[in-house]
Amino acid sequence: MKKVYVIKNRYVDSVTLMGVAVELTELPGVTGAESGMGTSQNVDLLTGLDYPVPAGVTKNDLMIALDAEGPEALEAAFAAAQERLASGGGHSRRVYRSVDELPVGRYDVLQISLPGEYAVQEARRAIDRGMDIFMFTADVTLEQERALKEYGRDHGRLVMGPDAGVGLLGGVALAAGSIVRPGPVGVIGASGSGSQEVACLIEQMGSGVTCILGTGGRDLKKEVGGVSMKADMKRLEKDEDTKLICLVSMLADREVMEEVLLEADQLTKPVVAVFLGADETLYQGHRVTGTYSLQEAAKACVRLVTGREPSIGWTEEEAAAIAREKAASLSREQKYFRGLYTGGTFAEETLMTFRAVAPEIALHTNRDNTKYAARLQTHKRSEGHTLLDMGDLDFTAEAPHTVFDPTQRVERLRQELADPEVALVAILDADKEGFLRNVRSLTQIAGRAARHSQGNVILYADTCTDSMRYAIEQSNRRREKQVRYNMEHEMLPRQAQKSGSGQSALLAGRVDTSEVNMTAYPIAEDHYAAAADVQKSYTASENIDALIDKAREEMERAAKSLDFLAAAKFRDRMYELQKLREENRNQNSQFTIHNS
Repeated sequence: MKKVYVIKNRYVDSVTLMGVAVELTELPGVTGAESGMGTSQNVDLLTGLDYPVPAGVTKNDLMIALDAEGPEALEAAFAAAQERLASGGGHSRRVYRSVDELPVGRYDVLQISLPGEYAVQEARRAIDRGMDIFMFTADVTLEQERALKEYGRDHGRLVMGPDAGVGLLGGVALAAGSIVRPGPVGVIGASGSGSQEVACLIEQMGSGVTCILGTGGRDLKKEVGGVSMKADMKRLEKDEDTKLICLVSMLADREVMEEVLLEADQLTKPVVAVFLGADETLYQGHRVTGTYSLQEAAKACVRLVTGREPSIGWTEEEAAAIAREKAASLSREQKYFRGLYTGGTFAEETLMTFRAVAPEIALHTNRDNTKYAARLQTHKRSEGHTLLDMGDLDFTAEAPHTVFDPTQRVERLRQELADPEVALVAILDADKEGFLRNVRSLTQIAGRAARHSQGNVILYADTCTDSMRYAIEQSNRRREKQVRYNMEHEMLPRQAQKSGSGQSALLAGRVDTSEVNMTAYPIAEDHYAAAADVQKSYTASENIDALIDKAREEMERAAKSLDFLAAAKFRDRMYELQKLREENRNQNSQFTIHNS
């Protein structure tokens, strides 16, 4: 028996919901449990699994979908779900239901990730209680944003956001931020990925930061007026540990940028600024050190606080040599570049570089308000040379941000690799060793790319982290093992091709190995076969049932270990198998699936 319970106007983050769903499946009489917000994507997903979703569900509503043996088991499971949600997903921690419940004076920063209509009112309450605000929420109107920021300014509180992607305060990373070595530079950014990159570069060049204050991407729009950036500068002017202030943003409203620079002229501390896309006329007449790229800004910061000339990365000659070497290995058919980025500033800086170096090349992007590329007809399909910002609303409207869940980017990587005209797929992140740059994420993405017949995975970094080193070692070990097996069995791996029926057929023929340069590609860990592309055929639903049970077990085990990326992958695999089981029952015919 299946039923969907809807809790109106209740928001719970996806990580908590995943953990709750896993716990519910362990209850007596419960054979399935799903939970999620009422987005159209989640509604379609539950409908596809034959759950009767009530009419009128909105994206602000919480859905608990249960499959149980009877009405009593359903009600008991729903009661358990409510209890677990009330206790913070089952963890032993104090849960506050509103800002009004917070002890006055105990907390100094509130991080908000709520639907916009609730985020603003909660932020105002927190400001009244003497707290600074970090707002990850993006769906707030420009009028609401300005009013909230002016309210915070007038009460002596910082308002970072809405749509603040990264932050670092008191050594604590906020949202998608990374912890960076302490130092004398205070970073203020209307750009999340740009601020993060500048901070990481400053660390790599031997210095550090006091904080990263994210203003939100719209702060320098005319309608908002740079309220947060101006307030942040005044805060850092009074901070004894901050010796230099760095401003980071994409090109915005000219008048607002001028106002910000005039405010900077009044400070006693030196200021470095990078407004990507600006020319020298913006900085003329101002005291700030104007720069034109993220790396140039980071170098200027280190130079001014240390008195030495920093160096980082490759020289132009070294980079050109690498490009020539890789270009020489391409076939005539391979001619297009595809970029899968998760930050608007990274995407904009790359588009700027392309235009400056090769103005004759036509570029496409999903980004709005850029003069360096044409807008794609749809973000779901690339055209020619395409660079995507997968952190843009196009991709985040119906799915978690790719910073937290790489599934969308891995799926898009598959799509791009399947295009025979693609020569290079670039994946770029502003992230240090940690949540994103770990063995599993690296192997999942690199493993998927390397399984292409012409695949060549290249990791470019100024520092080879432990995760990078381990991923490379594991990939090489698996490569050696696969090559050895191929040689022993005289097998030549070939690209999977489509048969006349449209189904994939893996072609492997016996060859004279003495004349063949055998090549194998790294795959993910066996337990987390995220990069594997194994093909299996089934004729009996019992086989699929066993695989569904196995996927559910793996999902539960990963979730209990707090490895929610792996849990999400196994969850998606389970959904796919459930759909295929239904198709098999309806068609009663043989079919082929991809385990991935």
